Amino acid sequence: MKSKVLFLNFIARHMFRHLGMNVAVLFCFSLGAGLLGSLPTFAAITAEKALESSLVNAHPSVRNIKVEAPLSILSSALNGYINESLGDLVDERIFVNNIQRNAHSSAPLIIGEQEVYTDLEGIWIWSFDKLTQHTSLLKGEWPVVTYPISQADALGPPTIQAAITEEIASLLQIQVGDLLQDNNEYKYLVTGIIQINDPAEDMWWQDSSPIYLTIEPGLNEDTISAPIFIHSSSMREYFFGYASEWRYILQPEIINISNAETVESDLANLKNRLSANKAKMTSGLPNLVQDFRKDLSTSRMVLYLLSIQAFLFVIFTLILMATLLVNNSLSEMAALTSRGASRYQIILTFAFQMLILAIIAGFIMGPLLTWIGLHIWGWISGDRVPGLLPIETWQMSILAAGIGWFAVVMAIIPATRSGLLDWQQSVSRPSQATAWQKKYIDIFLLLFGALLYWQLSSSGSFVMRRIKDSDFADPLLLIGPSLLLIALAMLYLRLFPIILNGLTSLTKSGRGIVLPLGLTRIARNPQRLSWIVLLISLASGLILFAKIYSESLNSTQVQIARYIAGSNLRLDANQIQNSHIAEIEEVLPISQVLRGRVQENSGRGITILAVDPETFVNVSEYPSGMTNLTIDIIMQAINQPAEIDQGEESTSTVNTNSEPKQTTPAIPAIISYSTLPKGGKIGDHLELLMAGQPITFEIRGIIADFPTLSTDFLIVNSNTFENVVSTSIATQLRNSEYWISTDEQNHDQLVSLPFIRNAILADSTKILNIIRNNIMTLGTVRAFGLNGLILAIISLVGLLLANYFSFRQREYEFGILRAYGLSRGQSNLLLVSEGILVLVLGLISGIILGYSLTKLMRPYISLAVSRTLPGMTVHQIDINWLSVATIVGLLTALYCIAMALIVFALWRSNIHQVLRTGDE
Repeated sequence: MKSKVLFLNFIARHMFRHLGMNVAVLFCFSLGAGLLGSLPTFAAITAEKALESSLVNAHPSVRNIKVEAPLSILSSALNGYINESLGDLVDERIFVNNIQRNAHSSAPLIIGEQEVYTDLEGIWIWSFDKLTQHTSLLKGEWPVVTYPISQADALGPPTIQAAITEEIASLLQIQVGDLLQDNNEYKYLVTGIIQINDPAEDMWWQDSSPIYLTIEPGLNEDTISAPIFIHSSSMREYFFGYASEWRYILQPEIINISNAETVESDLANLKNRLSANKAKMTSGLPNLVQDFRKDLSTSRMVLYLLSIQAFLFVIFTLILMATLLVNNSLSEMAALTSRGASRYQIILTFAFQMLILAIIAGFIMGPLLTWIGLHIWGWISGDRVPGLLPIETWQMSILAAGIGWFAVVMAIIPATRSGLLDWQQSVSRPSQATAWQKKYIDIFLLLFGALLYWQLSSSGSFVMRRIKDSDFADPLLLIGPSLLLIALAMLYLRLFPIILNGLTSLTKSGRGIVLPLGLTRIARNPQRLSWIVLLISLASGLILFAKIYSESLNSTQVQIARYIAGSNLRLDANQIQNSHIAEIEEVLPISQVLRGRVQENSGRGITILAVDPETFVNVSEYPSGMTNLTIDIIMQAINQPAEIDQGEESTSTVNTNSEPKQTTPAIPAIISYSTLPKGGKIGDHLELLMAGQPITFEIRGIIADFPTLSTDFLIVNSNTFENVVSTSIATQLRNSEYWISTDEQNHDQLVSLPFIRNAILADSTKILNIIRNNIMTLGTVRAFGLNGLILAIISLVGLLLANYFSFRQREYEFGILRAYGLSRGQSNLLLVSEGILVLVLGLISGIILGYSLTKLMRPYISLAVSRTLPGMTVHQIDINWLSVATIVGLLTALYCIAMALIVFALWRSNIHQVLRTGDE
C-alpha cells in the first residue's frame, strides 16, 4: 500500500514538474478527441442540410403527394386514413378537378355584344377548393355555383360563372361580363379577374396549364387552350368524366436524418393501401429519401477518410509533444535507470501519466470541444445543431484519446532503453538520425503507401476488382496517398543533414560568426529541428491540399452548372416580347438558339440545335478539362459555306443508282458519336428527314458532349440552315431559346423581372445551388474546411510549443555563448537565422507535397462525388496562386509569432539565471 502511495505521489510530482508540457499534451489529446467526436454530428448536420436542400429544390411532384381516383373513391374516410398515416407531415390538402373542352372557330368569344372569332381551340376548366386562399381578386367577384331557375334554363346549355387570370385577360382582351363558349354550347360568364399570389407555390405543381395559355404544337398549326376557374360545386353539377385528385402539400422541414427511414416506410405502406382501394398515389419522396440514405453512408465515409488526414497530423503532433517530454525527462529517466528502476516501471510511470490525460480528454475535454465547436459552426453557418451530443460522439472521442495515448506510449518506449552513460553520450555526441530513420520507418511507410496507391489505381480493392457495376474504390485504400505524403516528408528529412553540412561549408568562408556557428550547431544535432521541419511540411502540405482541391471543386461546380444550363440563363423565346429582349441585348451577351427534331429513315429521332456562331461563343463554353475542343472551334467548323451535295457520299441512305441525285447544298454540321452511321467519317454527307422532307448535312466534326445535349444530336449554323431549307421546313425548329451570359449582379436583377421569371428554361445559379448542397459535394467541401481549421490550430500550437521547449533546453547553451562574448543581438540573429532556414525548407517541401497529394487524390475523391452527381468529376486542378500565397503567408506569420516569442524569452533571460557559479 505504501509503495502505491509513493508511486502516485511520484507521478503527481512529476506531472506538476512538467506542467506546461502536460498541458500541451492534454490539449492535443483533447483536440484529437474533439475532432473525431465531432464527425458523427458534423456528418449528420451536413446530411440534414443536404436533405433539406434536396427537398426545397425538388419538383413539387417529388416532395409532395398526389392521390388520383374517381370522385366516388375520394371520400372523407380515405382522407382521414391518409392524414393519420402521414401525421404532422401534411401541411395542406388541395382538391383539384379539371376537364378540357373544345372551342374552335365555330364557338366564338363573346365580348360585350360582339362575337369575336379567335384562334382559341380549347378551354381548360379547373376547380380548386382553396382557390380564394392562394389568389387575389383584381376585378369582379368570385365565381359561385348557379342553378337553373326555369325549365327552359334546365333544358338548355348552362351558363357557368368563371374566373380567369390577369395574363389570360390581357392576352384575349377579356373583361368582366364577357362570355366564352365551347362546342357543346356551354357558356362561361367571366365574373372575376384574379392574380396568382405565387405561381411557384406547391399547390400549382409547377404546371402552367391553370395559369397561362397552353400551346400544343401540331404538324400544321398549334392548338391553343385557355384556362378558366369555376366553383367546385359547378364542376360536380355540370360536368362528367373530369379528372379528380388530392394534392397533399407536405412540410419538408419535418423530414430529417433520424426519421427519413420511417417516412420512406410509411409512404410505401400508404401507396400499397391506396392501390388496394383503387387510388393511385404519385410522389417522388420515397425515391428521394431512399437515394439520400444510400448516399449518406458514402458521404460519411468520404468525410471520415478526409478527416483521417487531420487526425494523423494530430497524432504526429502528439508524438512530437511526447518526444519533447521525453527529451526534457532524459536525465530523470537515466537517473532512475542507474538507481535500479526497470524499463517496465519507467514505462508504467509515463503511461499512467498519459492515461490520466487521455481519460480527461476522452471523457470531458473532447466532448466539450465538440459541443462548443459545433455550436460555433452552427452560429456561423446557420445550420441546425442538436442540443445533446449522440452516443457516437462519446465513443469516437474515447477512441481518439485511446489512439493518441497508444501513440504517445509507443514514442516513449525507445527512450527507456538508455542509462545515465547513454544519456551523457547522446548529449555530447548527438545522433544524426532520428529513431524512426534508424529503423527505416519512413522507407516502410513509403513502400506501404505506394502499394496501397498502386492497388487503388489498378483494381480499387485488395479483395475484389469491382463490386457489381460500381467502380467506386475500396475506401480503406484512400489512406494510401496520405501515407505517401507522410513518408515522402519523412524521407525528405534524410537530406536535411546533407543540406545543413553543405550550407555550413559555404558559410565558413564568410566573415560573420553567427551564421556559421548556428549552422554548425544544427548540423551537429539535426534531430531537434527535423521535427519542426516535418511539422511545417505536413501542415503546409495538407492545408494546401485541402485548399487547392476545395477551390478546384468549387470552380468545377460553377462550370458544370453553366454547362448543364447551357449558359448562365436560358429562356423560352416564345414567351418574351422582342422589345424586352432588345433591352437585354444592349447590356448583356445574348444568342438565339433554335431546337427541333430530325429523323433517320429508321424513325430514330435526333435533336438538332441551330445556333448563331457569331454570338454563341459569347454565352456558352465547356468546363475546363472536359475536352480539348472549345466552343469557338466548333463554331468555326459550322460557319464554313455549305457544299453542294452530289449524292454519292450519303452515309445515312446510300445512293445505289448511277445517276446522282439532284444537287442540293449540304449543311455543315457537328454530330455526336451516337449519331454517326457505321463507317461514317468527317467529310461524309448524312441525309436525315424533317417534316418528311430530306435534308443533307455534311459532317464537319464528331463530338461526345455539348451544352444541354447528351446523345443523338447535331449542331448547325442557324443562318445556313434557314438559307438552305425551305421556310416550311425551317419552322419545324419550334423551340426558340435565348441563351444569356450574365454575372452575379445583373443575373439576380434579371431573374427578378416577371417577364423573365416566367420564361426561364434553365438557371445556372439554381443548378449551382443544387450541386453545392448535394450531400456528397457539401460533405467533401466541409471536410476540407474542417481539415484546414484543425491543421491551422495544430500548426500554431505545435510550432509554439516545439520552439518554446527547444529554447528551454538551449538556455544553458545560450548562457555559455553569452559568457564567451556573444551579444544579445547576435543571439537573436542566431535564433532568427535558424528559424528562417527551417521555415524555408519546411514550406518548400510542404508546397511540393501538397500539390502532389492533390494530383494523387483527385481521381478518387472525384469518383466519390460523381457517383451522386454525374459529370461532377474534377478534370483538372486549378491553382489560385493568390490563395497559395495567402496560406504560405499565414503559416509564415504563425512561425514568426513563435520566433518572436522565443526571441523575447531569450532577451529577458540573464546569464546569472542560467549558469551556476564556476560554469564559465
